[in-house]
Amino acid sequence: MFYQIVIVAVLLLTPPVVAKVSLQKVKISRSQTVKIFRPAIDNTNPLWQEEVRFDKIEPRHITEALSDLEELVDGNMALSVANSTFEEVYLPLEEIFVALGKVRWRYVGHYQRTVGGDQWQKLYQEVTPELVELEQKVSQNFYVYKALSRLASSSKLTDEQQRIIDLRIRDAELGGIHLTGEQREWFNAIKIELALLGNRFRNNVRDSVANFRIVLTDHNDTAGLPESFLQSAAASYQRITGLPAETETGPWAITIDYPSYAEFMRHSDNRELREKIYRAYINIASTQPYDNKPIIREILELRQEQARLLGFKNHAELSLATKMVQSVEHAEQFLSQLQEALHPAAKREREELVTYAKANGAETPLQHWDMYYWQHKKRVSELAITEEQLRRYFPLPTVIDGMFALAKEMFAIDIRPQEAPVWHDDVSHYQITDSYSVKPIGYLYLDPYSRPGQKANGAWLNASIASRRVTDQSTLPVAAMVSNFKPPLEGQPALLTLREIRTLFHEFGHALQALLTEVDRPEIAGIYGIEWDAIEIASMMMEEFLSVDRVIKSISRHIDTGEQLPDTLLKKINDSDSIKPYADLFNVVRSRLDLQLYSTFDLNNDPMDLMRQLAEETDIYRLIDDDHQLNQFFHIFAGPYDAGYYSYTWSRMLSADIFEMFKENGLDPKGLRLSAKRYQQTILAMGGSRPAAEIFKKLLDRPPNSEALQKRYVDYATKKQQN
Repeated sequence: MFYQIVIVAVLLLTPPVVAKVSLQKVKISRSQTVKIFRPAIDNTNPLWQEEVRFDKIEPRHITEALSDLEELVDGNMALSVANSTFEEVYLPLEEIFVALGKVRWRYVGHYQRTVGGDQWQKLYQEVTPELVELEQKVSQNFYVYKALSRLASSSKLTDEQQRIIDLRIRDAELGGIHLTGEQREWFNAIKIELALLGNRFRNNVRDSVANFRIVLTDHNDTAGLPESFLQSAAASYQRITGLPAETETGPWAITIDYPSYAEFMRHSDNRELREKIYRAYINIASTQPYDNKPIIREILELRQEQARLLGFKNHAELSLATKMVQSVEHAEQFLSQLQEALHPAAKREREELVTYAKANGAETPLQHWDMYYWQHKKRVSELAITEEQLRRYFPLPTVIDGMFALAKEMFAIDIRPQEAPVWHDDVSHYQITDSYSVKPIGYLYLDPYSRPGQKANGAWLNASIASRRVTDQSTLPVAAMVSNFKPPLEGQPALLTLREIRTLFHEFGHALQALLTEVDRPEIAGIYGIEWDAIEIASMMMEEFLSVDRVIKSISRHIDTGEQLPDTLLKKINDSDSIKPYADLFNVVRSRLDLQLYSTFDLNNDPMDLMRQLAEETDIYRLIDDDHQLNQFFHIFAGPYDAGYYSYTWSRMLSADIFEMFKENGLDPKGLRLSAKRYQQTILAMGGSRPAAEIFKKLLDRPPNSEALQKRYVDYATKKQQN
């Protein structure tokens, strides 16, 4: 149980004492320099080299760098607390922020999620406690807090400086600065244990997926599966067993990593096998040795205890203290109103599907393992084209070129491939330059393909280096887009589904916010310092442009003929793909579940029972009895969305509101550039330098409202009713 945690005290009762202090002076203006502590480091260690050498980094480099990191933390805290001006107090702390972020997120966390392997998993477990302790050492230093508090009341601070100081003080207070003695020791032990539990949760999901497969040997069992899927399934069998397999004759290994799972469920005519795969998928990480159920309980208990120590009623209150939506009641009200608007549209979508399936010979009633299959059948009927045929219009290189061209049109930037060391052969690297000055403004990595057993599920952006500008040192932002698309078959590029294209645009939106920042300080530049329920605005905004006909055409080029998507097919896609109320309603259910788990939920009960209850309240969903999909809900148990999963829906509301401005100004090149300029100067350029609500109001000259998003669902239901 979690009471067996080893407690490590990190309270600094006096300013840190540093031996052999090595100081460097950083020039911040012609007349002023600030002392920064930078230890004498091993220049052969690639972690400390100016060029990011992803091809050279080994786990031993992390452990070798830890003593340098600890010395850097102590040395710069000693300088910070001994001074009074913003630059003298803050710049040494910034040095700590950058160094800790470099080791924890750019290297340890990044490699653990993208490269995997026993060495990196073991390293993560070993060094995470020490890295968390170093972070706490800074945030809980009373003398640092006192120096920041003195600055907070200064009339000489710029708006950005005030924002930084306010955020640092807030984070210190939510990080236990006012706790003492055993309470502080217990709080810090909880923080370390939560980091380790989150890693175990993710590893269990990854390992559970990697250790499940169904091997098919009878060709009759592959009915409905496209040739490209069978080719991948045969390759999977070879990779897993080391034995030969052929596309036509098998054997074929069916796995439950998401790209394989989703494609199988859409295409397989074998209902019995679909049920078997579905049941395996909703029970990922639900049996030993990968069972996440006890970890979920520990996480819920520890976060509740953490909130109690800080004086909050529950963890949801603590989580929302740093978000745009400031109260549980406000978040629940938003979700309830949206669910009410969504319900008729989602019900109509399901009724249409049931009607179509019955008319085409489906066994009734439809079960969960039938949904993907009949949704796909209905969609193929409406489009008069299969998904396999549609994908051939969207080779990954063409989609990327079109996406980058859109960014150039909107933001006057150029994105070009550039050679650089990478962590895997799948990875590409790009340089971003200003179209007018041809001046580099940032760098982007793209790691697109799934690697079962190595790479974590899902898609994410790692903004590993934030923008940093001082007179004698300037660091350009670096971002890494990571996804899990189906790898290309031999001799041809990867072909994307529309869902995968949406994922790519989503992560690119995050990347643009990281790369186009105009903020100098890394703690509030790019995606840093933004309230978490506003962090998805930029990503959702890029998704919005997939509703624009000329954008879809620009990212399409048939792999065989070279033709763009025909207008007739484009219209059918728009009619079919414009909105997904059934899926959106389920996200609202998951958001309500998340909030209630961290606020009103009785920890003596089973969390899955709450999920079943909330699903049934919609009168559309009913989960089967052995559903344990909560065990893979890493967003709220092993990610940053605890008591904040509603952020996706909240940000979709904000992006829909913003996109109305784009439509009003026109989506032709002239109108698009006009809107994009305002959007770039606010949401993208300002990052976390102001509260998100203030930036939003600066963009639209008013607070946000949910009318644009709700209208989409009402219009959908009305249109379907008329048809």
